[in-house]
Amino acid sequence: MRRSAVSLADIADFHNLARAFHFAARGKRGRSDVESFRDKLDSELATLRADILDGTVSVGAARSFRIRDPKPGIIHAPAFRERVPHHAIMAHAGPVLDRAPIFDTYACRTGKGSLAAVRRVLDHAGHFSWFTQIDIAGYFAHIDHGVLLGLLARTFKDAGPMALFGRIIGAHRDGPGRGLPIGASDLAQCRYGWPDRVGP
Repeated sequence: MRRSAVSLADIADFHNLARAFHFAARGKRGRSDVESFRDKLDSELATLRADILDGTVSVGAARSFRIRDPKPGIIHAPAFRERVPHHAIMAHAGPVLDRAPIFDTYACRTGKGSLAAVRRVLDHAGHFSWFTQIDIAGYFAHIDHGVLLGLLARTFKDAGPMALFGRIIGAHRDGPGRGLPIGASDLAQCRYGWPDRVGP
């Protein structure tokens, strides 16, 4: 597969960042951090653009909280200012990563999602008399950063985005060189491209 030529300039393009802000802000009207960003939108986007291009954009700021449904876990919700570059990255990297999963991968993919997955299961149920349900315990906590970055390096050729991916991925760890946060938006969960090759 040919490597993608996505560049930092593509990610940091002002119009791309503006669209990323609007995607990141959906459903969050009235939140103080979102409204503060919106009030100074041009200057915030200009600062983000400069920080992305010079390699100093903030990574790793997240609010953590526990959930118990559907199973116990810790969610890491990135600060809003970090969600904007995540969306900006995925505007370009997402379509590239989306070439890798098998057809029946439904999480984090345009045109897929829970309803499509349920319909697919119902279709399969009409053809097969058995199924297996599996859950890999601690999957995200065991994702190897080096392996994941190696896979990304086989997909993206520009050093700028690769350095940015490395900073985002390395901002969280559950052990030495391992672990991705559950709940972080977009690129930090780019695992969906290689679900069977980066985990334990």
